[in-house]
Amino acid sequence: MTPQEKDLTTILLDRLNKTERQKDPEAEALIHQATAERHGAPYYLVQTVLIQDLSLHNAQRRITDLETQLTEIKSTSLAAGGSRIRSLGFPKSV
Repeated sequence: MTPQEKDLTTILLDRLNKTERQKDPEAEALIHQATAERHGAPYYLVQTVLIQDLSLHNAQRRITDLETQLTEIKSTSLAAGGSRIRSLGFPKSV
């Protein structure tokens, strides 16, 4: 385990410790049963959540980058009379 992986795991487990809400008793029983039958389940659940968190973070960063690019294209287009944005295939109303 790398130091970064340890930090991410610690952060995730701290988040779990801070979330005390009412639990669905049926879901909780099913989870307890599944983890009792498969001793590695908590490990795999944590790994899955970490990968999903990383993927979500990367997707959010990509969306922000694309929004920034679109804003830059719009500004350039307005300064150039709209010809640049139309040349990229965007409709005139963008």
